[in-house]
Amino acid sequence: MKKQNRRLTSQRVRRKGRENEGMGDPAERARETGAAGDPAGRARENKGTGDPAERAREAGTAGDPEERARKNGAGQRPGENSPGRACGEYESAKSGGEVKPGGKPAPAGDADAPGAGDEHYKAESLKEYIEITLHKWGIYARIMVKWLAMAYIIGSVSGLIGTAFHVGVEIATEFRLEHPWMLGTLPMAGLVIVWLYRFLHTEGQGTNDILEEVQKGRGLPLRLLPAIFVSTVLTHLAGGSAGREGAALQMGGTIGYHTGRFMQLDDKDMRTATMVGMAAFFAALFGTPMAAAVFAMEVISVGLIYHMALIPCLCATLIAYGTSVMLGVEPTHFQVAAPVLEGMMLVRVAVLAALSAFVSAMFCNVMHGTELLMRKVLKDPAVRVFAGGVLLIILTFACGSQAYNGAGMGQIAEAVEQGKAFPAAFLLKMLFTAITLSAGFKGGEVVPSFFIGATFGCVVGPVLGVPAGFAAAVGLICVFCGAVNCPLASVFLSVELFGAEGMLYFALACGLSFVLSGYNGLYSSQRILYSKLKAQYIDVHTNAHHAGELTEAERTHR
Repeated sequence: MKKQNRRLTSQRVRRKGRENEGMGDPAERARETGAAGDPAGRARENKGTGDPAERAREAGTAGDPEERARKNGAGQRPGENSPGRACGEYESAKSGGEVKPGGKPAPAGDADAPGAGDEHYKAESLKEYIEITLHKWGIYARIMVKWLAMAYIIGSVSGLIGTAFHVGVEIATEFRLEHPWMLGTLPMAGLVIVWLYRFLHTEGQGTNDILEEVQKGRGLPLRLLPAIFVSTVLTHLAGGSAGREGAALQMGGTIGYHTGRFMQLDDKDMRTATMVGMAAFFAALFGTPMAAAVFAMEVISVGLIYHMALIPCLCATLIAYGTSVMLGVEPTHFQVAAPVLEGMMLVRVAVLAALSAFVSAMFCNVMHGTELLMRKVLKDPAVRVFAGGVLLIILTFACGSQAYNGAGMGQIAEAVEQGKAFPAAFLLKMLFTAITLSAGFKGGEVVPSFFIGATFGCVVGPVLGVPAGFAAAVGLICVFCGAVNCPLASVFLSVELFGAEGMLYFALACGLSFVLSGYNGLYSSQRILYSKLKAQYIDVHTNAHHAGELTEAERTHR
Protein backbone atom coordinates (compact mmCIF):
# COMPACT_ATOMS: atom_id res chain seq x y z
CA MET A 1 0.00 0.00 0.00
CA LYS A 2 2.80 2.40 0.89
CA LYS A 3 4.59 1.48 -2.32
CA GLN A 4 1.46 2.27 -4.35
CA ASN A 5 1.05 5.67 -2.66
CA ARG A 6 4.67 6.56 -3.41
CA ARG A 7 4.13 5.54 -7.04
CA LEU A 8 1.03 7.78 -7.37
CA THR A 9 2.84 10.72 -5.75
CA SER A 10 5.76 10.31 -8.15
CA GLN A 11 3.39 10.28 -11.14
CA ARG A 12 1.72 13.51 -9.97
CA VAL A 13 5.09 15.25 -9.57
CA ARG A 14 6.18 14.15 -13.07
CA ARG A 15 2.85 15.28 -14.55
CA LYS A 16 3.13 18.71 -12.89
CA GLY A 17 6.69 19.08 -14.17
CA ARG A 18 5.56 18.35 -17.72
CA GLU A 19 2.81 20.99 -17.39
CA ASN A 20 5.31 23.58 -16.20
CA GLU A 21 7.76 22.76 -18.97
CA GLY A 22 5.34 22.50 -21.86
CA MET A 23 2.45 24.75 -21.03
CA GLY A 24 3.68 27.24 -18.40
CA ASP A 25 2.33 28.19 -15.01
CA PRO A 26 -1.46 27.54 -14.72
CA ALA A 27 -2.07 30.90 -13.09
CA GLU A 28 -0.15 32.59 -15.86
CA ARG A 29 -2.17 30.67 -18.48
CA ALA A 30 -5.36 31.70 -16.72
CA ARG A 31 -4.33 35.33 -16.76
CA GLU A 32 -3.49 35.13 -20.46
CA THR A 33 -6.76 33.39 -21.39
CA GLY A 34 -8.92 35.46 -19.05
CA ALA A 35 -10.11 32.31 -17.19
CA ALA A 36 -8.52 33.26 -13.89
CA GLY A 37 -6.71 36.12 -12.25
CA ASP A 38 -7.96 39.34 -10.84
CA PRO A 39 -11.80 39.40 -10.88
CA ALA A 40 -11.76 43.19 -11.14
CA GLY A 41 -9.45 42.91 -14.15
CA ARG A 42 -11.86 40.43 -15.90
CA ALA A 43 -14.74 42.74 -15.08
CA ARG A 44 -12.94 45.64 -16.65
CA GLU A 45 -12.20 43.59 -19.76
CA ASN A 46 -15.82 42.47 -20.05
CA LYS A 47 -17.07 46.05 -19.44
CA GLY A 48 -19.99 44.58 -17.56
CA THR A 49 -18.91 44.83 -13.96
CA GLY A 50 -16.02 46.23 -11.98
CA ASP A 51 -15.25 49.46 -10.22
CA PRO A 52 -17.50 52.29 -11.51
CA ALA A 53 -14.68 54.77 -11.04
CA GLU A 54 -12.46 52.58 -13.23
CA ARG A 55 -15.12 52.42 -15.94
CA ALA A 56 -15.52 56.18 -15.66
CA ARG A 57 -11.79 56.64 -16.08
CA GLU A 58 -11.81 54.49 -19.20
CA ALA A 59 -14.76 56.46 -20.54
CA GLY A 60 -12.87 59.70 -19.94
CA THR A 61 -15.34 61.09 -17.41
CA ALA A 62 -13.30 60.70 -14.23
CA GLY A 63 -9.92 59.51 -13.12
CA ASP A 64 -6.58 60.56 -11.95
CA PRO A 65 -6.12 64.32 -12.42
CA GLU A 66 -2.62 64.01 -13.81
CA GLU A 67 -3.76 61.34 -16.28
CA ARG A 68 -6.67 63.53 -17.35
CA ALA A 69 -4.29 66.47 -17.66
CA ARG A 70 -1.98 64.36 -19.81
CA LYS A 71 -4.82 63.32 -22.11
CA ASN A 72 -5.71 66.97 -22.56
CA GLY A 73 -2.14 67.87 -23.38
CA ALA A 74 -1.26 69.46 -20.07
CA GLY A 75 1.52 67.07 -19.11
CA GLN A 76 3.00 63.62 -19.60
CA ARG A 77 2.60 60.23 -18.00
CA PRO A 78 4.48 59.74 -14.75
CA GLY A 79 7.71 58.00 -15.56
CA GLU A 80 7.62 58.77 -19.27
CA ASN A 81 11.10 59.62 -20.54
CA SER A 82 12.60 59.04 -17.09
CA PRO A 83 16.20 58.24 -16.15
CA GLY A 84 14.97 54.89 -14.80
CA ARG A 85 13.42 54.16 -18.17
CA ALA A 86 16.67 55.18 -19.83
CA CYS A 87 18.58 52.81 -17.56
CA GLY A 88 16.26 50.02 -18.64
CA GLU A 89 16.95 50.80 -22.29
CA TYR A 90 20.67 50.95 -21.55
CA GLU A 91 20.70 47.57 -19.84
CA SER A 92 18.41 46.03 -22.45
CA ALA A 93 20.72 47.19 -25.23
CA LYS A 94 23.76 46.06 -23.29
CA SER A 95 22.42 42.54 -22.82
CA GLY A 96 20.98 42.23 -26.32
CA GLY A 97 17.39 42.67 -25.20
CA GLU A 98 17.58 40.16 -22.34
CA VAL A 99 16.77 41.67 -19.00
CA LYS A 100 18.66 40.50 -15.95
CA PRO A 101 16.90 39.83 -12.64
CA GLY A 102 15.59 43.04 -11.09
CA GLY A 103 15.35 45.02 -14.31
CA LYS A 104 13.11 45.26 -17.37
CA PRO A 105 13.40 46.92 -20.75
CA ALA A 106 11.57 50.23 -20.97
CA PRO A 107 9.13 50.85 -23.80
CA ALA A 108 10.59 52.45 -26.87
CA GLY A 109 10.71 56.22 -26.90
CA ASP A 110 12.81 59.28 -26.28
CA ALA A 111 14.98 58.97 -23.16
CA ASP A 112 15.93 62.63 -23.06
CA ALA A 113 13.56 63.98 -20.41
CA PRO A 114 13.76 63.17 -16.69
CA GLY A 115 10.73 61.90 -14.82
CA ALA A 116 9.89 59.38 -12.15
CA GLY A 117 7.94 56.20 -11.68
CA ASP A 118 9.82 53.46 -13.62
CA GLU A 119 11.72 50.67 -11.91
CA HIS A 120 15.48 51.09 -11.86
CA TYR A 121 17.78 48.33 -12.92
CA LYS A 122 19.40 46.63 -9.92
CA ALA A 123 23.09 46.46 -10.63
CA GLU A 124 24.80 43.18 -9.74
CA SER A 125 28.27 44.72 -9.39
CA LEU A 126 29.92 48.01 -8.59
CA LYS A 127 31.04 48.38 -12.21
CA GLU A 128 27.51 48.03 -13.53
CA TYR A 129 26.23 50.49 -10.92
CA ILE A 130 28.82 53.10 -11.98
CA GLU A 131 28.00 52.59 -15.65
CA ILE A 132 24.27 53.06 -15.10
CA THR A 133 24.79 56.08 -12.84
CA LEU A 134 27.06 57.77 -15.38
CA HIS A 135 24.54 57.04 -18.13
CA LYS A 136 21.73 58.52 -16.06
CA TRP A 137 23.68 61.68 -15.23
CA GLY A 138 24.64 61.98 -18.88
CA ILE A 139 20.94 62.17 -19.69
CA TYR A 140 20.46 64.91 -17.09
CA ALA A 141 23.42 66.82 -18.50
CA ARG A 142 22.09 66.64 -22.08
CA ILE A 143 18.67 67.84 -20.96
CA MET A 144 20.14 70.71 -18.97
CA VAL A 145 22.23 71.81 -21.95
CA LYS A 146 19.12 71.68 -24.14
CA TRP A 147 17.05 73.79 -21.72
CA LEU A 148 19.83 76.32 -21.15
CA ALA A 149 20.40 76.72 -24.90
CA MET A 150 16.69 77.20 -25.45
CA ALA A 151 16.43 79.65 -22.53
CA TYR A 152 19.35 81.68 -23.89
CA ILE A 153 17.85 81.97 -27.37
CA ILE A 154 14.32 82.75 -26.17
CA GLY A 155 15.52 85.12 -23.45
CA SER A 156 17.79 87.06 -25.80
CA VAL A 157 15.21 87.38 -28.58
CA SER A 158 12.43 88.27 -26.12
CA GLY A 159 14.67 90.84 -24.45
CA LEU A 160 15.46 92.54 -27.76
CA ILE A 161 11.92 92.51 -29.16
CA GLY A 162 10.46 93.32 -25.72
CA THR A 163 12.70 96.37 -25.46
CA ALA A 164 11.64 97.53 -28.91
CA PHE A 165 8.00 97.00 -27.99
CA HIS A 166 8.40 98.88 -24.69
CA VAL A 167 10.06 101.81 -26.45
CA GLY A 168 7.37 101.82 -29.14
CA VAL A 169 4.54 101.96 -26.58
CA GLU A 170 6.32 104.68 -24.56
CA ILE A 171 6.91 106.85 -27.64
CA ALA A 172 3.30 106.37 -28.76
CA THR A 173 1.99 107.33 -25.30
CA GLU A 174 4.18 110.43 -25.04
CA PHE A 175 3.20 111.55 -28.55
CA ARG A 176 -0.51 111.17 -27.73
CA LEU A 177 -0.18 113.13 -24.49
CA GLU A 178 1.67 115.92 -26.31
CA HIS A 179 -0.90 115.91 -29.13
CA PRO A 180 -4.39 115.32 -27.63
CA TRP A 181 -5.95 115.48 -31.10
CA MET A 182 -4.60 111.95 -31.71
CA LEU A 183 -7.65 110.69 -29.84
CA GLY A 184 -9.73 111.59 -32.89
CA THR A 185 -7.84 109.00 -34.95
CA LEU A 186 -8.99 106.14 -32.71
CA PRO A 187 -11.75 104.83 -35.05
CA MET A 188 -9.39 104.88 -38.05
CA ALA A 189 -6.68 103.13 -36.03
CA GLY A 190 -9.22 100.42 -35.24
CA LEU A 191 -9.95 99.91 -38.93
CA VAL A 192 -6.21 99.56 -39.61
CA ILE A 193 -5.97 96.91 -36.89
CA VAL A 194 -8.87 94.93 -38.37
CA TRP A 195 -7.32 95.13 -41.84
CA LEU A 196 -3.89 94.08 -40.54
CA TYR A 197 -5.28 90.97 -38.82
CA ARG A 198 -7.19 90.03 -41.95
CA PHE A 199 -4.13 90.57 -44.13
CA LEU A 200 -1.98 88.37 -41.87
CA HIS A 201 -4.76 85.78 -41.41
CA THR A 202 -4.67 86.06 -37.63
CA GLU A 203 -8.27 87.14 -36.97
CA GLY A 204 -9.65 86.08 -33.64
CA GLN A 205 -6.30 84.97 -32.22
CA GLY A 206 -5.14 86.21 -28.84
CA THR A 207 -3.92 85.25 -25.39
CA ASN A 208 -6.36 82.33 -25.13
CA ASP A 209 -4.63 80.71 -28.12
CA ILE A 210 -1.31 80.89 -26.26
CA LEU A 211 -2.80 79.02 -23.30
CA GLU A 212 -4.35 76.42 -25.60
CA GLU A 213 -1.00 75.80 -27.29
CA VAL A 214 0.44 74.76 -23.92
CA GLN A 215 -2.65 72.73 -23.03
CA LYS A 216 -3.36 71.03 -26.36
CA GLY A 217 -0.42 71.74 -28.68
CA ARG A 218 -2.43 73.52 -31.37
CA GLY A 219 0.45 75.59 -32.75
CA LEU A 220 0.98 79.32 -33.23
CA PRO A 221 1.52 81.24 -36.48
CA LEU A 222 4.62 83.43 -36.62
CA ARG A 223 2.44 86.12 -38.22
CA LEU A 224 0.85 86.73 -34.82
CA LEU A 225 4.02 88.48 -33.60
CA PRO A 226 3.99 91.48 -35.99
CA ALA A 227 0.20 91.66 -35.84
CA ILE A 228 0.01 92.12 -32.07
CA PHE A 229 3.15 94.33 -31.96
CA VAL A 230 1.85 96.90 -34.45
CA SER A 231 -1.76 96.73 -33.25
CA THR A 232 -0.90 97.36 -29.60
CA VAL A 233 1.31 100.34 -30.46
CA LEU A 234 -1.52 101.76 -32.61
CA THR A 235 -4.00 101.28 -29.77
CA HIS A 236 -1.80 103.25 -27.36
CA LEU A 237 -1.01 105.89 -29.96
CA ALA A 238 -4.69 106.62 -30.62
CA GLY A 239 -5.80 106.49 -26.97
CA GLY A 240 -7.30 103.06 -26.41
CA SER A 241 -7.42 101.85 -22.78
CA ALA A 242 -5.24 98.74 -22.69
CA GLY A 243 -2.10 97.32 -21.17
CA ARG A 244 0.97 95.60 -22.55
CA GLU A 245 1.09 92.14 -21.04
CA GLY A 246 -1.49 90.64 -23.40
CA ALA A 247 0.83 91.48 -26.24
CA ALA A 248 3.76 90.25 -24.14
CA LEU A 249 2.21 86.82 -23.61
CA GLN A 250 1.26 86.49 -27.27
CA MET A 251 4.61 87.64 -28.67
CA GLY A 252 6.59 85.71 -26.07
CA GLY A 253 4.58 82.54 -26.61
CA THR A 254 5.05 82.85 -30.37
CA ILE A 255 8.80 83.36 -29.99
CA GLY A 256 9.07 80.35 -27.68
CA TYR A 257 6.98 78.11 -29.94
CA HIS A 258 8.98 78.87 -33.07
CA THR A 259 12.27 78.58 -31.21
CA GLY A 260 11.17 75.09 -30.25
CA ARG A 261 10.39 74.32 -33.89
CA PHE A 262 13.82 75.60 -34.89
CA MET A 263 15.44 73.32 -32.30
CA GLN A 264 13.25 70.41 -33.51
CA LEU A 265 11.78 69.75 -30.07
CA ASP A 266 9.02 67.21 -29.59
CA ASP A 267 5.42 68.10 -28.74
CA LYS A 268 5.83 68.18 -24.94
CA ASP A 269 8.99 70.29 -25.11
CA MET A 270 7.31 72.67 -27.58
CA ARG A 271 4.72 73.44 -24.92
CA THR A 272 7.46 74.12 -22.41
CA ALA A 273 9.17 76.42 -24.92
CA THR A 274 5.91 78.36 -25.25
CA MET A 275 5.79 78.87 -21.47
CA VAL A 276 9.43 79.97 -21.48
CA GLY A 277 8.66 82.60 -24.13
CA MET A 278 5.68 83.90 -22.15
CA ALA A 279 7.82 84.27 -19.03
CA ALA A 280 10.76 85.91 -20.82
CA PHE A 281 8.72 88.59 -22.59
CA PHE A 282 6.76 89.38 -19.41
CA ALA A 283 10.05 89.89 -17.54
CA ALA A 284 11.47 92.09 -20.29
CA LEU A 285 8.49 94.47 -20.05
CA PHE A 286 7.87 94.64 -16.30
CA GLY A 287 11.31 93.85 -14.88
CA THR A 288 9.92 91.13 -12.58
CA PRO A 289 11.79 87.92 -13.53
CA MET A 290 10.68 85.70 -10.63
CA ALA A 291 7.01 86.65 -10.88
CA ALA A 292 7.14 86.21 -14.66
CA ALA A 293 8.61 82.69 -14.38
CA VAL A 294 6.05 81.53 -11.81
CA PHE A 295 3.19 83.24 -13.66
CA ALA A 296 3.91 81.34 -16.88
CA MET A 297 3.98 78.04 -14.97
CA GLU A 298 0.84 78.79 -12.95
CA VAL A 299 -1.54 80.56 -15.33
CA ILE A 300 -2.15 77.65 -17.75
CA SER A 301 -4.04 75.35 -15.37
CA VAL A 302 -5.04 76.46 -11.87
CA GLY A 303 -4.05 73.74 -9.41
CA LEU A 304 -1.29 72.31 -11.61
CA ILE A 305 2.15 73.92 -11.72
CA TYR A 306 4.65 72.76 -14.33
CA HIS A 307 7.66 72.46 -12.00
CA MET A 308 9.92 71.02 -14.68
CA ALA A 309 9.69 74.37 -16.50
CA LEU A 310 11.15 76.32 -13.58
CA ILE A 311 14.81 76.22 -14.67
CA PRO A 312 14.26 77.16 -18.34
CA CYS A 313 11.64 79.79 -17.43
CA LEU A 314 13.78 81.37 -14.73
CA CYS A 315 16.93 81.37 -16.86
CA ALA A 316 15.06 82.91 -19.79
CA THR A 317 13.49 85.62 -17.60
CA LEU A 318 16.87 86.56 -16.15
CA ILE A 319 18.38 86.81 -19.63
CA ALA A 320 15.44 88.83 -20.99
CA TYR A 321 15.43 91.07 -17.92
CA GLY A 322 19.18 91.66 -18.16
CA THR A 323 18.92 92.42 -21.88
CA SER A 324 16.14 94.97 -21.40
CA VAL A 325 17.91 96.69 -18.50
CA MET A 326 21.13 96.84 -20.50
CA LEU A 327 19.19 98.52 -23.33
CA GLY A 328 17.72 101.16 -21.02
CA VAL A 329 14.34 99.77 -19.88
CA GLU A 330 13.75 100.61 -16.22
CA PRO A 331 12.12 97.87 -14.11
CA THR A 332 8.67 98.67 -12.73
CA HIS A 333 8.99 99.47 -9.02
CA PHE A 334 7.02 101.57 -6.54
CA GLN A 335 8.08 103.16 -3.27
CA VAL A 336 5.61 102.34 -0.51
CA ALA A 337 5.98 101.88 3.24
CA ALA A 338 4.36 98.82 4.80
CA PRO A 339 2.82 99.15 8.29
CA VAL A 340 4.20 97.22 11.24
CA LEU A 341 2.87 93.66 11.42
CA GLU A 342 0.10 93.50 14.02
CA GLY A 343 -3.24 91.75 14.49
CA MET A 344 -5.73 94.52 13.79
CA MET A 345 -3.89 95.59 10.66
CA LEU A 346 -4.04 91.99 9.41
CA VAL A 347 -7.82 92.08 9.90
CA ARG A 348 -8.12 95.38 8.02
CA VAL A 349 -5.99 94.10 5.16
CA ALA A 350 -8.10 90.93 5.03
CA VAL A 351 -11.29 93.00 4.69
CA LEU A 352 -9.68 95.08 1.95
CA ALA A 353 -8.61 91.89 0.16
CA ALA A 354 -12.16 90.53 0.28
CA LEU A 355 -13.54 93.73 -1.22
CA SER A 356 -10.82 93.72 -3.88
CA ALA A 357 -11.75 90.13 -4.79
CA PHE A 358 -15.28 91.34 -5.48
CA VAL A 359 -13.90 94.13 -7.69
CA SER A 360 -11.74 91.58 -9.52
CA ALA A 361 -14.76 89.35 -10.23
CA MET A 362 -16.74 92.38 -11.38
CA PHE A 363 -13.91 93.38 -13.73
CA CYS A 364 -13.83 89.92 -15.32
CA ASN A 365 -17.61 89.82 -15.74
CA VAL A 366 -17.74 93.33 -17.21
CA MET A 367 -14.99 92.42 -19.68
CA HIS A 368 -16.65 89.23 -20.91
CA GLY A 369 -20.17 90.66 -20.78
CA THR A 370 -19.22 93.69 -22.85
CA GLU A 371 -17.48 91.50 -25.41
CA LEU A 372 -20.52 89.24 -25.80
CA LEU A 373 -22.86 92.24 -26.09
CA MET A 374 -20.77 94.02 -28.72
CA ARG A 375 -20.32 90.86 -30.78
CA LYS A 376 -24.06 90.25 -30.67
CA VAL A 377 -25.09 93.79 -31.59
CA LEU A 378 -22.26 94.61 -34.04
CA LYS A 379 -21.33 91.43 -35.87
CA ASP A 380 -18.95 92.96 -38.42
CA PRO A 381 -15.46 93.51 -36.86
CA ALA A 382 -14.84 96.73 -38.82
CA VAL A 383 -18.16 98.26 -37.75
CA ARG A 384 -17.59 97.12 -34.17
CA VAL A 385 -14.12 98.62 -33.84
CA PHE A 386 -15.17 101.89 -35.49
CA ALA A 387 -18.19 102.24 -33.20
CA GLY A 388 -16.05 101.39 -30.18
CA GLY A 389 -13.56 104.10 -31.12
CA VAL A 390 -16.32 106.69 -31.45
CA LEU A 391 -17.81 105.68 -28.09
CA LEU A 392 -14.41 106.03 -26.39
CA ILE A 393 -14.00 109.54 -27.80
CA ILE A 394 -17.42 110.53 -26.43
CA LEU A 395 -16.62 109.07 -22.99
CA THR A 396 -13.25 110.85 -22.90
CA PHE A 397 -14.86 114.22 -23.61
CA ALA A 398 -17.53 113.47 -20.98
CA CYS A 399 -14.82 112.84 -18.38
CA GLY A 400 -12.90 115.93 -19.42
CA SER A 401 -9.59 114.10 -19.17
CA GLN A 402 -7.51 111.43 -20.89
CA ALA A 403 -6.58 109.87 -17.55
CA TYR A 404 -8.42 106.68 -18.50
CA ASN A 405 -6.92 106.30 -21.96
CA GLY A 406 -3.73 104.32 -22.49
CA ALA A 407 -2.22 102.11 -19.81
CA GLY A 408 -2.47 104.57 -16.92
CA MET A 409 0.89 103.91 -15.26
CA GLY A 410 1.03 107.54 -14.08
CA GLN A 411 -2.24 107.19 -12.15
CA ILE A 412 -1.04 103.90 -10.63
CA ALA A 413 2.15 105.55 -9.35
CA GLU A 414 0.13 108.46 -7.98
CA ALA A 415 -2.19 106.15 -6.05
CA VAL A 416 0.58 104.00 -4.60
CA GLU A 417 3.27 106.57 -3.90
CA GLN A 418 1.14 109.65 -3.14
CA GLY A 419 -2.09 108.08 -1.92
CA LYS A 420 -4.27 110.06 -4.34
CA ALA A 421 -7.08 108.73 -6.53
CA PHE A 422 -10.45 109.89 -7.86
CA PRO A 423 -13.20 107.86 -6.08
CA ALA A 424 -14.82 106.62 -9.32
CA ALA A 425 -11.53 106.10 -11.17
CA PHE A 426 -11.61 102.29 -10.88
CA LEU A 427 -15.12 102.12 -12.37
CA LEU A 428 -14.27 104.44 -15.26
CA LYS A 429 -11.09 102.51 -16.08
CA MET A 430 -13.09 99.28 -16.02
CA LEU A 431 -15.55 100.73 -18.54
CA PHE A 432 -12.90 102.22 -20.84
CA THR A 433 -10.90 98.97 -20.91
CA ALA A 434 -13.95 96.77 -21.53
CA ILE A 435 -15.02 98.88 -24.52
CA THR A 436 -11.48 99.11 -25.93
CA LEU A 437 -10.70 95.41 -25.95
CA SER A 438 -14.24 94.23 -26.75
CA ALA A 439 -14.39 96.52 -29.77
CA GLY A 440 -11.29 94.90 -31.28
CA PHE A 441 -8.38 97.08 -30.21
CA LYS A 442 -5.32 95.22 -28.96
CA GLY A 443 -3.38 95.22 -25.72
CA GLY A 444 -3.64 93.58 -22.35
CA GLU A 445 -5.78 93.54 -19.24
CA VAL A 446 -3.12 93.26 -16.54
CA VAL A 447 -2.03 96.92 -16.38
CA PRO A 448 -5.69 98.04 -16.34
CA SER A 449 -6.22 95.59 -13.46
CA PHE A 450 -3.28 97.32 -11.71
CA PHE A 451 -5.01 100.67 -12.26
CA ILE A 452 -8.38 99.40 -11.01
CA GLY A 453 -6.94 97.72 -7.92
CA ALA A 454 -4.63 100.59 -6.99
CA THR A 455 -7.28 103.32 -7.27
CA PHE A 456 -9.89 101.19 -5.48
CA GLY A 457 -7.53 100.38 -2.63
CA CYS A 458 -6.41 103.99 -2.35
CA VAL A 459 -10.03 105.14 -1.90
CA VAL A 460 -11.34 102.34 0.35
CA GLY A 461 -8.19 101.66 2.40
CA PRO A 462 -8.29 104.81 4.58
CA VAL A 463 -11.94 104.08 5.42
CA LEU A 464 -10.81 100.72 6.86
CA GLY A 465 -7.84 102.26 8.65
CA VAL A 466 -5.17 101.15 6.15
CA PRO A 467 -2.70 103.82 4.90
CA ALA A 468 -3.76 104.99 1.43
CA GLY A 469 -0.52 104.17 -0.37
CA PHE A 470 -0.17 100.71 1.13
CA ALA A 471 -3.88 100.03 0.55
CA ALA A 472 -3.37 100.94 -3.11
CA ALA A 473 -0.56 98.38 -3.31
CA VAL A 474 -2.72 95.70 -1.66
CA GLY A 475 -5.63 96.48 -3.98
CA LEU A 476 -3.36 96.29 -7.03
CA ILE A 477 -2.06 92.84 -6.11
CA CYS A 478 -5.48 91.50 -5.07
CA VAL A 479 -7.32 92.52 -8.24
CA PHE A 480 -4.49 91.10 -10.35
CA CYS A 481 -4.52 87.85 -8.36
CA GLY A 482 -8.26 87.40 -8.63
CA ALA A 483 -8.28 88.20 -12.34
CA VAL A 484 -5.54 85.74 -13.34
CA ASN A 485 -5.99 83.11 -10.56
CA CYS A 486 -2.26 82.99 -9.80
CA PRO A 487 -1.71 83.48 -6.04
CA LEU A 488 1.95 82.40 -5.95
CA ALA A 489 2.94 84.61 -8.86
CA SER A 490 1.04 87.47 -7.20
CA VAL A 491 3.05 87.13 -3.99
CA PHE A 492 6.32 87.19 -5.94
CA LEU A 493 5.03 90.18 -7.92
CA SER A 494 4.28 92.09 -4.72
CA VAL A 495 7.85 91.58 -3.52
CA GLU A 496 9.37 92.68 -6.84
CA LEU A 497 7.08 95.71 -7.18
CA PHE A 498 6.91 96.93 -3.56
CA GLY A 499 9.70 95.17 -1.66
CA ALA A 500 9.62 92.34 0.87
CA GLU A 501 8.72 94.46 3.91
CA GLY A 502 4.97 93.81 3.66
CA MET A 503 5.16 90.30 2.20
CA LEU A 504 3.05 88.67 4.93
CA TYR A 505 0.26 91.18 4.37
CA PHE A 506 0.40 90.56 0.62
CA ALA A 507 0.45 86.78 1.07
CA LEU A 508 -2.70 86.90 3.22
CA ALA A 509 -4.39 89.25 0.77
CA CYS A 510 -3.51 87.09 -2.26
CA GLY A 511 -4.85 83.94 -0.62
CA LEU A 512 -8.17 85.58 0.21
CA SER A 513 -8.53 87.23 -3.19
CA PHE A 514 -7.82 83.94 -4.97
CA VAL A 515 -10.56 82.09 -3.09
CA LEU A 516 -13.18 84.84 -2.91
CA SER A 517 -12.94 85.90 -6.55
CA GLY A 518 -14.62 82.62 -7.49
CA TYR A 519 -14.18 80.84 -10.81
CA ASN A 520 -13.84 84.04 -12.80
CA GLY A 521 -10.84 85.02 -14.86
CA LEU A 522 -9.57 87.17 -17.69
CA TYR A 523 -8.59 84.19 -19.84
CA SER A 524 -11.45 81.90 -20.82
CA SER A 525 -9.05 79.14 -21.94
CA GLN A 526 -7.58 78.91 -18.45
CA ARG A 527 -8.52 75.62 -16.78
CA ILE A 528 -9.27 75.30 -13.06
CA LEU A 529 -8.38 71.72 -12.24
CA TYR A 530 -9.10 71.81 -8.51
CA SER A 531 -11.87 73.46 -6.56
CA LYS A 532 -11.01 76.62 -4.65
CA LEU A 533 -13.09 75.44 -1.70
CA LYS A 534 -12.00 71.83 -1.14
CA ALA A 535 -9.48 69.24 -2.35
CA GLN A 536 -11.70 68.18 -5.22
CA TYR A 537 -10.82 67.72 -8.88
CA ILE A 538 -13.32 69.70 -11.01
CA ASP A 539 -11.56 70.55 -14.31
CA VAL A 540 -13.60 73.51 -15.55
CA HIS A 541 -12.70 76.60 -17.53
CA THR A 542 -12.80 80.04 -15.95
CA ASN A 543 -16.10 81.89 -16.35
CA ALA A 544 -17.86 78.59 -17.18
CA HIS A 545 -18.33 76.99 -13.75
CA HIS A 546 -21.33 79.21 -12.98
CA ALA A 547 -22.50 79.17 -16.60
CA GLY A 548 -23.50 75.52 -16.71
CA GLU A 549 -20.23 73.65 -17.34
CA LEU A 550 -20.26 70.40 -15.39
CA THR A 551 -17.63 69.60 -12.80
CA GLU A 552 -15.78 66.29 -12.69
CA ALA A 553 -18.06 64.89 -9.98
CA GLU A 554 -21.18 66.00 -11.85
CA ARG A 555 -20.01 64.41 -15.08
CA THR A 556 -19.23 61.15 -13.26
CA HIS A 557 -22.73 60.79 -11.84
CA ARG A 558 -24.67 61.66 -14.99
